[in-house]
Amino acid sequence: MPISAASLGHTPAHVDEKTMPSRLSFTADDFAPAWTETQNLLPALRGCQLADGFNGIFSFTPDGGPLVGAAPNLEGFYVAEAVWVTHSAGVARALAELLTEGSSRIDLSECELSRFEEVQLSRAYVGETSAKNFIEIYDILHPLQPRESPRGLRVSPFYAREKELGAFFLELGGWERPFWYAANEKLVGFLPAEWRPVARDVWSARYYSPVVAVEAWKTRNAVAMYDMTSFHRFEVSGPGGRKLLSRLMTSSVPEVGQIAYTLLLNERGGIRSDIFVTRLGEDLFQIGANTATDFAYLSREARRQVQKSPAQWVQVREMTGHTCCLGLWGPRAHDVIRTLTTDDLSSTGLPYMHAKSAILGGLPVTLLRKSYVGENGWEIQTSAEYGLRLWDMIWAAGQPHGLIAAGRAALNALRLEKGYRTWGVDMNSEHDPFEAGLSSAVQVDKQEDYVGKAAVQRLARSQPIRRLRCLTIDDGRSMVMGKEPVFWNNKAVGYVTTAAFGYTIRKPIAYAWLPASIKEGQKVEVEYFGRRIGATVTKEPVYDPDDRALLGEQTVAEPGLKPLKHLL
Repeated sequence: MPISAASLGHTPAHVDEKTMPSRLSFTADDFAPAWTETQNLLPALRGCQLADGFNGIFSFTPDGGPLVGAAPNLEGFYVAEAVWVTHSAGVARALAELLTEGSSRIDLSECELSRFEEVQLSRAYVGETSAKNFIEIYDILHPLQPRESPRGLRVSPFYAREKELGAFFLELGGWERPFWYAANEKLVGFLPAEWRPVARDVWSARYYSPVVAVEAWKTRNAVAMYDMTSFHRFEVSGPGGRKLLSRLMTSSVPEVGQIAYTLLLNERGGIRSDIFVTRLGEDLFQIGANTATDFAYLSREARRQVQKSPAQWVQVREMTGHTCCLGLWGPRAHDVIRTLTTDDLSSTGLPYMHAKSAILGGLPVTLLRKSYVGENGWEIQTSAEYGLRLWDMIWAAGQPHGLIAAGRAALNALRLEKGYRTWGVDMNSEHDPFEAGLSSAVQVDKQEDYVGKAAVQRLARSQPIRRLRCLTIDDGRSMVMGKEPVFWNNKAVGYVTTAAFGYTIRKPIAYAWLPASIKEGQKVEVEYFGRRIGATVTKEPVYDPDDRALLGEQTVAEPGLKPLKHLL
């Protein structure tokens, strides 16, 4: 029975087990139907009478997790709310550590007060989703299962075209994100034998389609475009922008036109987030981030800097919703884009991890030479008003080269093949850069100080006791979904973080946290619904598209490309 918190009235002067605010008077009529069904199920209770009862108040959030942490817009105000009694001691310790040491030893990202998007904070959204979470609290939910309502809250400018292509959408943060396109089903039969999808068990086959194999194949062998609009983009501007980022980044602030992949750490050296920092001007930066919590953190640190040094003012602005982004990747990506611009976008004109403003088919865009899938290409950003035109223009230019639209399922599979980690899934603040395999994103000897530097220097002198490892499934077909235990010598020693079928190497891939003593080539087992699945610790990346990632002006023929003429 959903109620408004405001209707509970004032907390009594004296609070005990009978007068606590979370205890209301028992309403027998509301309990009667459940009590009748209980007696039918358990006949031994039919003679029982209720000695005492009360209506207890539960505090639920849109995702069912508690609210813990510093308020994003009120300095010095901390919250611990929607905490169940089973979590109480752990939350109490975590909040005490947060207050006294600045961070908790247990990762709080899934509990973080600032984790929700603005649209998720409305009274209507909170009311509907919280009531649903109460109903589903003990249900077994698939890890990819989306909420059914509310939907369609946030859509990219490409949404109409994606629906025309039969996109299957899953929701996150209010965004509708295409995972694959039904329009590509007709191409499954043309796949080379080594790229044909394998059968899946019932559980891993949910929220999956064999079409994903086509979309992965096209990305590796021709060209595909991905809707990247829902990835968080922030703007950092002002004369204090460089100072702010230098104090938070684990690597050097990039020069104008360069992109840096870097980490945000806490004082213990735990990974708070990983971000891309693109320097678009002397005092203008774009941040490719993970969550709304990153925005709250950067904004809070910017406020503190301005209060301390007003001349070093800096502004952090959310720009995700009024911009859009397409990822155009594959060995034929350059063939597509060079028909739309006179700008030199080859590896000479726009090197890897560089960005520039350009005119593409008459539209002002920002081009970022980086890739989530390991293939040559760009992220193409523009303001939302030009989005539909951008899609149509690239789509038309790409048809002679076999361009298709591809979804998040293919993106996830390809990024695992390339060994790219996802923050919040593969690693979090409980992990340091060295054990997570991200030492390349850290400058131990960086001249300027940054949050976590002292911890990084200490960690660099020690050997990790655990590592994030790449596993390949030995039988080439058994899928796992993430969070399964991993066994070594018949003992549970770690767990899977994320997994996908590696279409390029034709076997499932999983990343897992394991003891550092387990080396490449050794055998482990993943437990999936009570069954042990053999896996091998594998050198990563399992697939690297070699020089094609840097030679955008060339189209490379390779095995698997031969049947492409049937797919154009």
